[in-house]
Amino acid sequence: MLKKVFRFLFSVCLIVLGIGMSLYPAVRSEKIHMEAISYQKEVDNAYKQNKEQKKKKESDPFYQSIKKYNEDIYKNGQKDFKDAFSYTWFPIPLNGFKEERCGYIKIPAMDVQLPLYVRATKKNMAKGATVLGNTSLPIGGNNTNSVIAGHRGYQGSPYFREIEKLQIGDKVYIKNQWEKLTYIVKRIKIVYPNDSDEVKIQPGKDMVTLLTCHPYRSHGRYRYLVFCERDTSKKAVKKKKAVIETKDKTITYEPSEPEIKKENIIKQIAGFFILFCIIFLLFNNLFFLIKRQFYKKNKDSPNF
Repeated sequence: MLKKVFRFLFSVCLIVLGIGMSLYPAVRSEKIHMEAISYQKEVDNAYKQNKEQKKKKESDPFYQSIKKYNEDIYKNGQKDFKDAFSYTWFPIPLNGFKEERCGYIKIPAMDVQLPLYVRATKKNMAKGATVLGNTSLPIGGNNTNSVIAGHRGYQGSPYFREIEKLQIGDKVYIKNQWEKLTYIVKRIKIVYPNDSDEVKIQPGKDMVTLLTCHPYRSHGRYRYLVFCERDTSKKAVKKKKAVIETKDKTITYEPSEPEIKKENIIKQIAGFFILFCIIFLLFNNLFFLIKRQFYKKNKDSPNF
């Protein structure tokens, strides 16, 4: 009897584990998506409230401190932007950003919308896109370049996994509590991880630079950079296929699409296998119960 109970409980545990494993990526991805929507509403409400109250950013002390920070790092040549530690540090208080979120980023060509965090810590990068410390905070303005980093996929959530879908002319949107900013993809380049000079502020430009690892699932062998410049014209922009630049001849562009497709196929096969195991265990236990009832009925039947 104990053996039968143990067998049943073991089967139930396997079924629950299988369902959990197959659903976890989707559940986590949906959780991130819902958090992004929730935070988007917070930002939209703050933006709307500031607009209705005719609250000018010029009179907001917190905005002015950010603007001064952006000006200062340009003047000093971003001298503190040099290693992984500097990416998580800002020399000014950022208490005006709730839970270190400074807005959200929307990239239609990649079909992603993510909360935008200041400080590129592991914790923040697990929750969304992050602004590297000692780069411009994303409020726009001349002589700025906000470097925005994202994982190349993380625990089932895509994040910047599909970054290679971006082409010249694609738009990137950033919204904070003061305004909506629109940027257009201008250049794409692959560099080494320590090439920090590649993402520094370019004089006279208002930019954001998207940054992630490359190739996909390469453990960060290179960095994939998408340079975007501010668009205030609101005119339609003709898109064109990007020419992928590289730091030098030692780097060759390796498309990530085959690896992403391969991973998706493996996930589908794994999903079907888990589903098969669940169905097998269910039918096996059902057959066992029917068989048991059949023998019990025959045993209890009178003999003529």
